[in-house]
Formats: sequence, C-alpha cells, structure tokens
Amino acid sequence: MDYFHNIINSFLKSNPFFIIDDYFPLIKTDRVFYLYADEGRKSLSTVEKIITKMQNLNIKSGTPIVAIGGGVTTDIAGFVANIYRRGLPFYSVPTTLLAMVDASIGGKNGVNFGGIKNNLGTIYFPTDIIIETRFLKTLSNIEFISGWIEILKIFLLQNSNLWNEATNNFLKKDDTDWLKKIVFSAKNYKESIVTQDPYSKNIRHLLNFGHTLGHAVELQQNIPHGIAVGLGILFASFLSMDILNFSEYKTVFDSISKLYDYDNIIRKMNTPDIINKMIQDKKNVDDENIDFILIQKIGSYPSDIKYSLKISYIQKMIYEFQKNYNKISKEL
Repeated sequence: MDYFHNIINSFLKSNPFFIIDDYFPLIKTDRVFYLYADEGRKSLSTVEKIITKMQNLNIKSGTPIVAIGGGVTTDIAGFVANIYRRGLPFYSVPTTLLAMVDASIGGKNGVNFGGIKNNLGTIYFPTDIIIETRFLKTLSNIEFISGWIEILKIFLLQNSNLWNEATNNFLKKDDTDWLKKIVFSAKNYKESIVTQDPYSKNIRHLLNFGHTLGHAVELQQNIPHGIAVGLGILFASFLSMDILNFSEYKTVFDSISKLYDYDNIIRKMNTPDIINKMIQDKKNVDDENIDFILIQKIGSYPSDIKYSLKISYIQKMIYEFQKNYNKISKEL
C-alpha cells in the first residue's frame, strides 16, 4: 500500500494530528487516533476520546488535522477540527467510494445523537480533499455498491448521459481510467451544488434525494448508507409518479435493483417507526409534513426543489410502495 504511506509522508513535515480508520497500517508517529469507524462510534463519546488524546499531546492551534478513511472518519475528524481551539486546518483523504463522492464533500460534519443520524454537527470546509482511487481496490462489493448508488443519485438529477453510462457499465469499474472519470464527474457535480448553496438554503437540498426515507430505514434496519439511499431513491421515484407524473420509474427500479435485492428490506419496513424517524430527522422542520425531493425526468430536477407532504399521505404511499414497488409496467 505504497500510496497510503506516500500520503502519510507528504503530511508528516507539517507535524499534523491524524485520524485514521484502524484497518490501515500503523504509522511512525504518536500523533494519531485510530478509529474503528462504524455508526455506533459516530458519537460525542468518540469525539471526547479524540480531543482528550489531542490535549494530552498538547496539540496547538494551527495544527493540521488529517483524516484518512471512510465517511464516518471524515465526518468525525471535520467535527473535531472545527471545535478544537475554534478551528484547525482540516485535510480529508476519503478511502471509500461513498466518502469520495459524498461524505467528504460539502463541509457537513457531525455525529449521531439520541438515535438521530448526524443530529449534532457543523459546516466546516476542508482545506483540501485528496482523492486516490487506488483505495477503492480495498473495498468489499457491498461497500463499492453503496458508493455507486450515491453516484447514480447525483447523475439521476443532473446528467442523463452519465446516468446511462454509469448504470449500463457497472462491470467496467475495474477500468481505472473509466472509474476515475465517473468518480470525478460525480464529485464535481456535488461541489458545484455546494458552491452555489453552501448552507442548504435552496438547491443543495437536491443532495437529499433518496435520503428522507433512506436515513430512516438505515437506522431501523442497520444497513449501509448507500444501500439505504438506493431504497430511498426508489420510494422518492414512486412518489414522483403520483405527484409529478414521473414516467421513468421502471428504468430507475431496474438500474437500482440490479445492484442490490431490496425485497427483504422492503418487507421488513415498519411504517409507524419510519414515519417517526423521518419526523425526527434533523432536516425536517414540521411535525405534520415531511419534506421530500422528487424527480420529474431522468437527468434533470423540477423547478420546485422541496415538496412538503402530509404524513397521512406518506404513510399511505409507503404501504402502496411495499405492495407494488416491483410491479410497475414499462408503459408508465
């Protein structure tokens, strides 16, 4: 893993503090916190442990924080970098596909609290994001698919040609140059949206497509984030048929379901619990309605970014989705 050590060595001269996923090799410095990065450790308790070690090492103001790992690690590291001594320089080295195209971009950092995903957090932009696609060769198939679904989400709303290319050529993922092109295209689209709306006042809400139901099911069934977002994309597309006459649901379903079989997850969905989790989600501002991002056509988004939908309607549509999600004819 020469590329990992090359990245480490490139930072050592600045005497940083590293926060690194614990499956990477040990490095020759004590200024490092190795993190077992799962959702259960994305917590204030973990933040406290990191800061305690930083204080014990007398980490000074101006010291760079370098995060090397997946989205949990980059989220926690960005949060720590923001709050320690009122802000330290922060460098993000995402090592999973999901982190490269989603978690590391946009400055949103946070931890889970009270059973709510990312309930506590800040917006703090990294000084730099270093993308090294060779890290992707270490991923399991499910980790890769989880990130690929986030790529599809971006193209689904932004570019029909890239959507078709990414959905039809998944098996080309071992082609290094092609994969790099897809990754950087997705990254650039997300960065362009964040640049327009860094504090989520309008267009940045597009990036929540698939996340409203997705986050709730992710918490309910403890499934990978990108897999949950894929289910959320299907449900948002299902709603879009009813509300915006979206006619390409079958295309979206075929593309997502060939990556992952959702039958068991959909059967196990507990609707009252899902509704409760969506109401509590940090992005929701109303106890009577739930905000959804919808789609009108593959490759473009509707002029209205958010749709505030009655809870009774959402509950009815979840039941309809469970019965009919895989029975939509090509004519629709």
